[in-house]
Amino acid sequence: MSSLTKYRKSELISLAADLNVELLPNDTVVNILIKIKESPDYDADFALDTIKCIREEKEIEEKRLERQEAEAAQIREYELEKLRLTQSNDTASVRSNASNGSQNYRIPSIKSVLSPFDPEKSDVSLFLTVFKRQADKLGIPDEELVTQLISVLPANMTELIIRDTGDDTDDFEVVKKILLERFRLSTDAYRVKYMTHQKGVNSLWKDLVFELNSYFNGWLEGAEVDTFEKLKDLMIADQIKRRASPEIKNTFCRQMGTDE
Repeated sequence: MSSLTKYRKSELISLAADLNVELLPNDTVVNILIKIKESPDYDADFALDTIKCIREEKEIEEKRLERQEAEAAQIREYELEKLRLTQSNDTASVRSNASNGSQNYRIPSIKSVLSPFDPEKSDVSLFLTVFKRQADKLGIPDEELVTQLISVLPANMTELIIRDTGDDTDDFEVVKKILLERFRLSTDAYRVKYMTHQKGVNSLWKDLVFELNSYFNGWLEGAEVDTFEKLKDLMIADQIKRRASPEIKNTFCRQMGTDE
């Protein structure tokens, strides 16, 4: 029995299942060991052989999953490398012209002026706008934009680009459209950000103006506002929804044809 104490709780639970031992969700390791020992089907040698097999099978499965993850990572890296090589070839002439004969010319890295995108904290529309502005300031050629963008995106967004762009992998506008369709904030999220966004401690007032403008445009685009009349209706409806009682708000929204 003492030989079973060196095994993990999950392995003991599997052994108990093989021996038809009923366990409770809050059973401790000690309780599980006692129940196994008191089982009518308990045999020390058989139990030890069984739990050894359980561990071996689990280790085999873990190694199989590790191999799968490693292979998937290799495939992703291979696809990324193909993308980099393709874009590198496409921009060779651009680099040559920009270098003016210098052997040491190197295209600036966007990572020197832009932090990686965090989908949990940032708006992809605003990020892409800032990215393009910074890329233009650095003089990054259009053919290099996607490669530079990938360097500041998380893995799941990079995989989406590789999977969905097809032959347009190096087309920034195509990549931008795909990212906006997948990660763009909802219309109401843009409204909330526009209403609540504040100036950062280390940011400039012009940064706040730029960010508010981006959130406001996102709100209008999501609400399909393209005329002054629609803008007026949207602003009035928003004020009503924020200030009126639920009954009045619902009635007004039905009359205006807007969402609650």
